[in-house]
Amino acid sequence: MRQFAEDKIRPLVKEMDEKAVFDHDLLGQFFQLGLMGIETPEQYGGAGGKFFEAILAVEEFSSRGRLRGRDRRRAEHARGECNPALGQ
Repeated sequence: MRQFAEDKIRPLVKEMDEKAVFDHDLLGQFFQLGLMGIETPEQYGGAGGKFFEAILAVEEFSSRGRLRGRDRRRAEHARGECNPALGQ
């Protein structure tokens, strides 16, 4: 999952953020990897996983696009989202 996130999601993050759209080609890949319906019982076509496993998948994917610390503040400032008067 980590490699998929790095190889397939990370390269698309900036464009998806800028356009505020989701790349629907990823959806089919999520299904192929068994990531859709992680908590759905196997008898209904899901992976039969637990809530914790679903959280791990979400966290792994979200970490590939997250800006951290100083880089995040720089990006917010560049978009005009920071207010220096408030110490941001």
